[in-house]
Amino acid sequence: MLLRRLAKHVRNQDWVLVCIEVLIVVVGIFIALQVEGWNQQRENIALERQYLARLQNDFECLLETEESGLRWNDVRLAHGRLLREVIDNGHLPEDARRSFEYGLYFLGVVNRARLSWGTVEELRATGNIQLIRDWSLRQHLTDVENEFKWNERYEDEAAEMALHYREELNKHYRVVATPEPSPDKPLVIDYDESVFWSNSVLANMILRLVEHQERADQNFRKNIARLEGLRDHIANIRKDQFGGIVEVEGRQAASCIPYVRQS
Repeated sequence: MLLRRLAKHVRNQDWVLVCIEVLIVVVGIFIALQVEGWNQQRENIALERQYLARLQNDFECLLETEESGLRWNDVRLAHGRLLREVIDNGHLPEDARRSFEYGLYFLGVVNRARLSWGTVEELRATGNIQLIRDWSLRQHLTDVENEFKWNERYEDEAAEMALHYREELNKHYRVVATPEPSPDKPLVIDYDESVFWSNSVLANMILRLVEHQERADQNFRKNIARLEGLRDHIANIRKDQFGGIVEVEGRQAASCIPYVRQS
């Protein structure tokens, strides 16, 4: 209908009406594009809100599971400090024997902070990372990922050293019973205690492994601080963009990955 009217006006050389008809078409197209753009913007903002909620959920959940790893490290580090003290003094007090044995058994074993990166990987794979309008958050995510990767390379190299040292140490004691959750089933090992401080090579290995545990724990805590920083950054952006105090949406404790001790 519109095209027929336009053709008629052209044949009649009624240029005023031609201009009006063309203007109607242009305005109609412009309005349609604007409406489509507004709809797309609303959809993008809704998606951004969902992704920010999921990101905050990821880091809240991960930090919850890592708390047990920090407590586990605290116990291992206490055993390591006792090992260092015994080697320095060349004497094992009887009331410290059990802690010494647990220190030997877990020497060089330490937890690492893990990076739960599923939502970020999805954002990148789908090209939706640009939905995160705050540039500083996108940069923050990249920086933390790079820092985790750098720490992983260091920890992998240190773990190889720890494995080699443990193979040597394991030649000097025999595990009779492994530790159980029940207190009536403690760790039992057979060993000559004096060999661990009379043999300077073994003593040096033990000290190096204790140092490795302490340094790995420091990296663990730095990574935890980075995750906390990301969580808080996301929470602040959600509060600024969507107003009010925004809680984690739909987070369930059951969705958290159970903590697994790492070495």
